Amino acid sequence: MSRPLLSVGAVAGVLAAALAGALLTLALTGSDGPSVPGEDSADVGFARDMAIHHQQAVEMSFIVRDRTDDEDVRRFAYDVINTQANQRGMMLGWLDSWGVTIGSNTPPMQWMEHGRSGGSGGSGGQHGGQHGSAAPDGRDAPAG
Repeated sequence: MSRPLLSVGAVAGVLAAALAGALLTLALTGSDGPSVPGEDSADVGFARDMAIHHQQAVEMSFIVRDRTDDEDVRRFAYDVINTQANQRGMMLGWLDSWGVTIGSNTPPMQWMEHGRSGGSGGSGGQHGGQHGSAAPDGRDAPAG
C-alpha cells in the first residue's frame, strides 16, 4: 500500500523539481518573450494579403453555393466558406495580437521583397505581381 504512494510522491517531486528548474532558467535569462513582427515585415504582409485572399474565396464560394443545383458542389462550397473564414479569422487574430493595423496602403505582395538580394528569385519576375489573383475591389487583376 505504501509503494503506490511512494511512486506518486516521487513523480510529484520530479515534476516540482522540473518546474522549479524551468522557472529558475526563465528568471536568469531575463527573456522578454517572443519578438513581434513589425508593420512592414513579411509576416505581417503575408497575413494581410492572405486574409484578403481568403475573404475572396469565401465570397466566391457563397456565389457558387447559391447558384448551383449540384449538391456535391454545394457541399464543397460550404466547406470552403467555413474553412477559409476560420483561417482568415486566425490571420486577423495574428495581426491583432502583434498590435499592427489590419489594413495597409502597401500594394499586395510587396512583402515578398523582404530579405531578397535582387533579381527575380527564379520566379520569372512575377514574384511581386498579382498574376491570376483578384483585385481588392473584386475585379480580375491584369495578367503579367
